[in-house]
Amino acid sequence: MKTKISGAELEIMEYLWDSRQPCTFAALLDYFNSVKKKDWCKQTLNTCVLRLKKKGLLVQEKNGVKSIYVPAITREQYHQICAEEILKESYGGLLVNFLAALSGNDAITELDQQKLLEYIKNER
Repeated sequence: MKTKISGAELEIMEYLWDSRQPCTFAALLDYFNSVKKKDWCKQTLNTCVLRLKKKGLLVQEKNGVKSIYVPAITREQYHQICAEEILKESYGGLLVNFLAALSGNDAITELDQQKLLEYIKNER
């Protein structure tokens, strides 16, 4: 699954996650043009929707003659996948490399060490 998405694609996903209900193409277009003042034409929205479907993030279902769109994954799942990709691509897949980069030259505090150890013990 590809999770690298454009800003517009993320806006669509955020709207669908927040609405928690299936949405028609017309309703999406109306929301982004009326509420978000995007001035998107049908082709623009269609391109975003097709890309999201191709990436496995959006599902198109039939409701009679109309198509409805629903997220294929939750917001939490999306963020988890993104975090795993960053860890793999930038830190060799090692959490320790990420933590070293995150702390920079600053030593990890005693409290941070305790919290990390508690987390590790609870994950087993």
